[in-house]
Amino acid sequence: MCRVLPTELQTRINHSLGVPAARVTVFARQMREAGLLSKHGRGMYAARMTARDCAALLVGVAGAEGPADAVAQFQRFHETRLVGAAKPGILSDLGLDDPGKSGVDAITDIIEAVRSGALEEILGQARLNLEQAKDAFAVRLRISHPVRLEIRFRSTNAVETRDYGEDLPANAFVPDLVTDRTMSGLSLVSLGLALRA
Repeated sequence: MCRVLPTELQTRINHSLGVPAARVTVFARQMREAGLLSKHGRGMYAARMTARDCAALLVGVAGAEGPADAVAQFQRFHETRLVGAAKPGILSDLGLDDPGKSGVDAITDIIEAVRSGALEEILGQARLNLEQAKDAFAVRLRISHPVRLEIRFRSTNAVETRDYGEDLPANAFVPDLVTDRTMSGLSLVSLGLALRA
C-alpha cells in the first residue's frame, strides 16, 4: 500500500520539475479543494497519495501558467483523447493505445507501472532499466489552446509516440503561437518509485 503523504508528493514534484516548493503547495491546495487530489485528515492521518494523485498534480503544475489555472488546465488535459494510430511497442505494452483514455490517464498508467514493477518487466524485454527510462521517456504538454499531451519513448532502435489532443471542430481556430513544456521521464519514475515505499 502507498505510504506517500501529500507533502512528500509535493516535495518530489518540487525536486523533479524544479518548481519552488511554495508554488507546488499552492497548486496542490487549489487542486485538493477542487476534489482532484485525495483528501483525508492531517498529519499521520493524511490521505495516502495514489498514482492518479501524482499524475493530477504533475499535470496541474507542469500544464498551467499558475495555480489559479491549474484546475481548468487539468480538466482540459483530462478531456484529451488519443489522436491517430500508433505502432506497437513499449507504450502499447503499458496500455496507452486505449482510445477512451486521456493524456492524464496515460501519465497515471506509467506512474502505476513504475510503482507495480510492470515497467521494469516491460523494459527488461527491451534490455533497458528504470535508470535508462528517465531519459527514454519525454512528456510534452502544449499548455496553450488547444492543449495536447505527447508521450514519447526513445529506445536504441525506435521512437514511439502517443499524442493526446482536444476534440475540436474542423473549423476551429488554432493559433500559430503555442507554448509547450517538456519533461523527461525523471518525474514519472521518481513518483512511481515513491509510491512503492
